[in-house]
Amino acid sequence: MIPTPLTFETQFGKALYKTLAKVAGDQLGIHYMGVAVKYYSPTTKICIIRVARDHHRIAWGAITLITELRNQPCIPHVIHVSGTLKKVQLAAIQYNRVLVAKLKARSNEEKQKQLTDYLEKSDKDINAIDAA
Repeated sequence: MIPTPLTFETQFGKALYKTLAKVAGDQLGIHYMGVAVKYYSPTTKICIIRVARDHHRIAWGAITLITELRNQPCIPHVIHVSGTLKKVQLAAIQYNRVLVAKLKARSNEEKQKQLTDYLEKSDKDINAIDAA
């Protein structure tokens, strides 16, 4: 049986848990933080993470300490923090649109059409995220 490659969500989640274990020092406590990767876009690299409100600063600190994914250097940026999923969804959609507009400006017509289709799909995917 050929092992399936880990998705970004799984890899980022594992990296986040590993970093949280270093920062928080308690594997069991991490479970109670309610950390979950809810959405990831490979096109714009936007990732939505859910974490319990009381622990968002610990998670934020851990995110900034992640330096590598898939054996590639990375620098994660927190672009929005909110108490409600709806506000995060709106911020992600707005940020997504800005990034896609920048990509479209540097693309040919065929790529622009693909990016327009991607934007419609990603808006639906982001709005479909449930709070659970």
